[in-house]
Amino acid sequence: MAWILRVLLVLPLLGLGYSAAPDDRHRILFTGQRSLEDSDIFSIQPDGRALRRLSRSLGVDSEPSRVGRFWVYTCGQGNQLDLCLGDLNGKNIVQLTHDEGIDLFPTLSPDGQQVVWMSEQQRRHELYVMDIKGSNRRRQITQNKAYDVSPSWSPDGQQLVFVSNRHGNYEIYRMNLDGTEVLRLTNNRSADSTPAWSPDGQWILYVEEQFRPQPTKSLYRMRPDGSQKVRLTSGEWHLSAPAWSADSQWIVFGAKRFDRSSGKLIHNCLWIMPAQGGTPVPYLATEGLNPSGANW
Repeated sequence: MAWILRVLLVLPLLGLGYSAAPDDRHRILFTGQRSLEDSDIFSIQPDGRALRRLSRSLGVDSEPSRVGRFWVYTCGQGNQLDLCLGDLNGKNIVQLTHDEGIDLFPTLSPDGQQVVWMSEQQRRHELYVMDIKGSNRRRQITQNKAYDVSPSWSPDGQQLVFVSNRHGNYEIYRMNLDGTEVLRLTNNRSADSTPAWSPDGQWILYVEEQFRPQPTKSLYRMRPDGSQKVRLTSGEWHLSAPAWSADSQWIVFGAKRFDRSSGKLIHNCLWIMPAQGGTPVPYLATEGLNPSGANW
């Protein structure tokens, strides 16, 4: 019952509370994975109610990114993964790319007009951006032999943070939308991943994976210039990409949490926590869906 009490305390602060009907403006989207080759997009209210399945493909639907009622995501099967565009009703699906390679990590711009993503072409992993309407003409914004992945927009739509191993280790970088003025934000022995720029522009969330004494993934936040790094989670976690609430006050993420003493799995679900730190609360309705790639 303790987790229920914590959720009840959280909801009034979110300004949502329990409602008779789902509020689509605030729904959380995430990837639910039933197997390595079968995943779909789900959504849930911040109060933990009204879990919906938005896609029902026989392959991979993953990594949703939403602005308003529309969202882009990775869709396809096997080694043929493209980008698709849908709405919160799970209808009107449009395939945006038709590549021979793999398109991953799509993220809509704050105004919902552009999408940035990683495309694997001829063994290269570069970031591209295109307008989701009109000609769908793409523009390559990185060009090197490294892996450039997991882009996230600044609130003004003029910059990106992303992950790259261009200097050997996977670190967080920031650059202008045209690919200029690249700044390295992290520099450590861990593997940093899945940055998310807060809507108020003040913070960047990311996951840091440590391999010793045992593999764990911890959630951190830092300023957009790489300063003031703060660890937000402790204990035995296996986290996926985090996401911000629209007011930058809350964080959601998919994760498996383990008991440190016994090593047993406690929960495998979606979680919510205050952006300033605190005890994460599980969304038990998502238990067993292996949630990842959350977007709020």
